[in-house]
Amino acid sequence: MNAQENVTAAPDCPDERLPANHANPACLQNVINAVAVLNGRWAPAVLATLYVMEVPCRFGELQRRITGISQKELARHLANLARQGVIRREVVARTVQYSLTADGLRLLGRMKSLGEWNRDRAAVTGRAHDRARAASWIDPLIR
Repeated sequence: MNAQENVTAAPDCPDERLPANHANPACLQNVINAVAVLNGRWAPAVLATLYVMEVPCRFGELQRRITGISQKELARHLANLARQGVIRREVVARTVQYSLTADGLRLLGRMKSLGEWNRDRAAVTGRAHDRARAASWIDPLIR
């Protein structure tokens, strides 16, 4: 696509059509806000793990299933994702359990698309690190 072609803006953006070489601040802010939800290296892995588990999960179980994450990092990501409203933190019989919210499930659908884009990109570029990243957390969502 060259700079002279038009692109369609997202439905919630104020302009119906924008030149490809101009950024719409309202649309960009939506993207920035969405990316902020996934802030941090481990957020996608936490969300994907909760999805695969299909039932509420305790902290220790999440830590066992997410290879390489520290207790501190997991706690930080769980708190952030709960604050963002994509996971639910519930106290049940003096234990804390985590599960996905409806917003979290919708976010996973978007993450799946992003992961597929990266997998396609890795196939084209042939970069090993792209292939490894594409396969890490997105595989359980695509299968």
